[in-house]
Amino acid sequence: KMQNFLPFGLLLVAFCTSSSVASEGKCTIDSDGREVCDGQPSLKAALAAFPERQRRMMALASHPSTRRQARFVVFRVCCGELGNRLLGLTSSLLVALLTGRGLLIDWPPIDGFSGDSFSDLFEPPNGLDLNLTPLLRAWDLPIPELSKISTALELNNGGPEAFGPILCSDLSFAFSETPFLILETNQYFAPALLRNKHHASAVASLFASSEGSGRNMFSQLLSFVARPRKGLIKEMKAFKKKHFESADKVVSLQIRRQNRPGRDKEGASTSDEHVLTYWACGASAAQ
Repeated sequence: KMQNFLPFGLLLVAFCTSSSVASEGKCTIDSDGREVCDGQPSLKAALAAFPERQRRMMALASHPSTRRQARFVVFRVCCGELGNRLLGLTSSLLVALLTGRGLLIDWPPIDGFSGDSFSDLFEPPNGLDLNLTPLLRAWDLPIPELSKISTALELNNGGPEAFGPILCSDLSFAFSETPFLILETNQYFAPALLRNKHHASAVASLFASSEGSGRNMFSQLLSFVARPRKGLIKEMKAFKKKHFESADKVVSLQIRRQNRPGRDKEGASTSDEHVLTYWACGASAAQ
């Protein structure tokens, strides 16, 4: 009987969130006490300023008379499991930082995929409520009304067209009249912003104190926006202690087993016998 399992996405969080924001390298402190890199705020400074911006945008959105002045990136899960969702979430956070927007998360439980909502798994950063659904109820903003003041980009495997703005547009101006910019995605498109001539310099400055701009982007963004709840941290630490601490080497297997209602994609026919075979191959490789 195999019990040495923990969802891959949670392991990803466990390792990535243990990485702190990279130490200062090419950055200096300006006259206002902010860390700047090549004249622009570093990631440390941008994240420090984010909670106040979020609260300001929340205050605007909470009143019908000022709602159209609010500016948010809305990360909306489209498909995929936990690992894919974290890729899309961190990328969406980067867009929010680059465009001066707040961030909201539309991550409900979805039948056939992960049964957990974002708030089931993660603590809100700095006590900020990022969960879109309850906020819409509190603001008395029905979904049809939200759609009137939003623009949605489907950044997934469906086609490349929606990635055009990510690669080519100045996102601060291309959607400047849109209060809610919805990014429906399971993709990690953050590095593509390093290729966008309008944002490449700002992205490089945000991560200038990393070991080369563009490196460690994912772990630094993730450690801010997705902090596992205490119960999950306890479970992950126990799992790591039991299976990793005494091991010289670890062999990790990703087995697609999607035999749940509504799922007929790759791996749907993976049987118990297949899983045992893969497990035996992994054990053999470890030896």
